[in-house]
Amino acid sequence: MDIRKSEPISSPPLKATATTFGSQHNFPSGANGLQYKDTQIFGNTQEFSDLSTIERPLRRKIEKLLSKEYGNGLIKQILSDAESKIEVEIVTFYDDSDFVSEDNIMEIEMYGEIYGHPAFPKQGIDGMIGKQKMGKTTGCYALALALINGEPFAGFTPNCTANKILMVDTEQTPSFISKKLRTFRKQLKRPKEFQVLSVKHIPISERLDKVEQKCQQHHPEIVFIDGIVDMVNNFNDPEECKNFFERLSPLANDRLIVCLLHENKGQDNSPRGHLGTILTQKAEETYRVKKDNGVFQIHTIESRHADTTDAKPMIFAINSETGFLIDEGTIIKEATDRERQGFYQNFKRIFGDDTELRHKEIITRLNERDGLEKTAAGNKITKAVSLNVLKKTDPENSHSPYVLIVPDENLPF
Repeated sequence: MDIRKSEPISSPPLKATATTFGSQHNFPSGANGLQYKDTQIFGNTQEFSDLSTIERPLRRKIEKLLSKEYGNGLIKQILSDAESKIEVEIVTFYDDSDFVSEDNIMEIEMYGEIYGHPAFPKQGIDGMIGKQKMGKTTGCYALALALINGEPFAGFTPNCTANKILMVDTEQTPSFISKKLRTFRKQLKRPKEFQVLSVKHIPISERLDKVEQKCQQHHPEIVFIDGIVDMVNNFNDPEECKNFFERLSPLANDRLIVCLLHENKGQDNSPRGHLGTILTQKAEETYRVKKDNGVFQIHTIESRHADTTDAKPMIFAINSETGFLIDEGTIIKEATDRERQGFYQNFKRIFGDDTELRHKEIITRLNERDGLEKTAAGNKITKAVSLNVLKKTDPENSHSPYVLIVPDENLPF
């Protein structure tokens, strides 16, 4: 037992107090000596006028007594004051305040959901990985769009708006960044809430200093670091990578920091180097970005806050004409519009100067002009009807001829 002696008590009476986390148990003195509840501790108080004479027996009796009620405990210290009062602090294995308590559960606040799955905590480190040129940077812009505007985008539904989002760019020059930033801010309701810090021109050893400085100065709620491989000299140096995250972690105590990192080349989808290993250990969530035919997807692959087994990805793209980010619904609509445009132009050629054509005549012309067999030609007519390119003059009469629907003047064809 760890007994720390205090100054000897010079005179009786004595009084012992056992404290177990907010509850004090008195050991009053009197004719019958020291007692705890109905249990006699020992003898007459006159025997214990000197602390050194009572320390060992008192300790043994208190330990034995309290172990019945609290389990094996520790008498942490014995203190005395001018009134000759002994305070005995009991710290049991079950009540040690240094241990995590089941009563101190705090719900992790999330910025929103991706198709019903909690996503992006308000504090901590997240990882966003992907092959080179797969759209990790664009993925960050997509998240910022939803969070600053406070509106659903690409499957991500924010619970709130975010203020002060900082993108730290380690790869591009300010001149290159400004072009993309100008276009992106046109989509934002509060464009100045999204700022980009280029550190490409700063020595690697000073880049994290600059990030810390801006966090202390402006208190951004979210920081994207694109990418962390350029925040260290050697992404395979265990000590350097460890030190990087040790400095980054305190910054993530009151904000979300999203770390972007390339995956290894080839079939290995692991994040790059020892830096990537530590990122996966530290990250609250890990996302993977993919791109196929100009369509981006953000997949949740690991999360401490949700089951990712059936998690659907965020899906979005960039409008080739405006440069704006567009979500899945817009992608489908634009694809449908392009398909409708193609069908309209094709059937406009088939109809020629005719305003009406019967089914059989359209089949014949599709065969002669496009080389389609009867079944394929029939399927094309059915598709044209579903795209609102063709319609019957009399919907109630299956033998009525078809007419070509003149498109809305606002459509791009």
